[in-house]
Amino acid sequence: MVKYSCERCGKEFSQKSHYDSHNRRKTPCENNADKIKALVDKAVEEKLKEINNKLIVENTDTLEQTNKPIITETPDVNNSGGNLKLPNTRYQGSKKKIINDIYHLMTTHFKPAHILDLFGGSAICSLYFQMKNIKTTYNDILKFNSINANGMLDNDLNNIPTEEDIEMIFKPISTIEYTSFIYDTFKDIYYTDDENKQLDVFRQNIKHYSNENIKKKGIMYYFIFQSLISKRPYNLFHRKNLSMRTSDVERNFGNKTTWEKTFIVHMLKFRKELIKLYEQKQTIDIANTNIINMSYNKIPDEILSDIDTIYIDPPYFKNDCKDSQYFDNYHFLEGFISESWDADIDFSTKHLKLKTTKDNIIENADKMFDDIIETYGNKNLVISYNTKAFPKVSEIETKLKNVYSKVITTQIDYKYALSKAKSQEVLILALVI
Repeated sequence: MVKYSCERCGKEFSQKSHYDSHNRRKTPCENNADKIKALVDKAVEEKLKEINNKLIVENTDTLEQTNKPIITETPDVNNSGGNLKLPNTRYQGSKKKIINDIYHLMTTHFKPAHILDLFGGSAICSLYFQMKNIKTTYNDILKFNSINANGMLDNDLNNIPTEEDIEMIFKPISTIEYTSFIYDTFKDIYYTDDENKQLDVFRQNIKHYSNENIKKKGIMYYFIFQSLISKRPYNLFHRKNLSMRTSDVERNFGNKTTWEKTFIVHMLKFRKELIKLYEQKQTIDIANTNIINMSYNKIPDEILSDIDTIYIDPPYFKNDCKDSQYFDNYHFLEGFISESWDADIDFSTKHLKLKTTKDNIIENADKMFDDIIETYGNKNLVISYNTKAFPKVSEIETKLKNVYSKVITTQIDYKYALSKAKSQEVLILALVI
């Protein structure tokens, strides 16, 4: 049925005669055109804002909740062999966005021959240095990180598990007597009951998987680590918040579609990404890369002797925090590969984090910097830092100037994800000569 609408007041008529009569009235109808336009404009603006917020959430790898800022990552980096796509890491404080600036700062003042990535984390910086054909040693105190780095820094396509391997790793084997540790212990904390059962099977099956090729086993771990992070709100394990996934409520935040994808779907996706990365590596010259798993201040001399540059992206401390809380944000992944997970859990915490010890956390930021300068003062030092972290940038500069001949500081503006507030990432270069 055709409807007739008055452009002045917005009233609708089903019959043309009524519409004509309305237009011929002696007393003009109320002019609501501006009001209608304002209402339409407001509705359109709110809808666009909703769509924009959704897109931001779905493309944000990690949401910062504690100490390090989220950095919205960019897809490509320049390389002498062409444009290379770096994989997304979904890690707190990823340096993917500013890795070009870090590299440019170094190469503007000197040419590093062998870099020690002291707090390697996701291995995104070590990967970049590797692709720039700079010999690199990756280090991280967390064992799961060092295993995860194997997936990023390897380049042998033969070490990548097959699609069938990924599907079979979740299927029970008749000769294995399975336990239900994750299902019994972490109910309603991080994953659903069915997902916890799947993780129990995976965790026991992988003990028997590819023992003749440890790198292949490590890459399978890489796939599950990335999947576990992807299915977590904020990509962290810092609190008991499974309800954010399971609550039947209208959502204006959170990538529920990603959360609800199965582990196998996620792992197959990461497999494709890794194949593309390895194929790209085969088109360029890449340097040798070593992986170690040690405390930042206990690297042996036989490793240090060949290193001329130390790159550090340390945990960011707040003035009122005893430690950086980085360990607590990823404790589940560290426990996942531990044979003593049950004994290491702090059962007084709601989210069942691992007990913290001097071996897995840094208790004092000031002492950390003092230790680094004392231990590595004879090598060039590049520091990724933040203006909101403790100690202050000026205090770090003072420490460095007491040892190094030249200290250069550069600031980079960027926004926190989903935030209008600005923060400044700081790059500090301390030269020996």
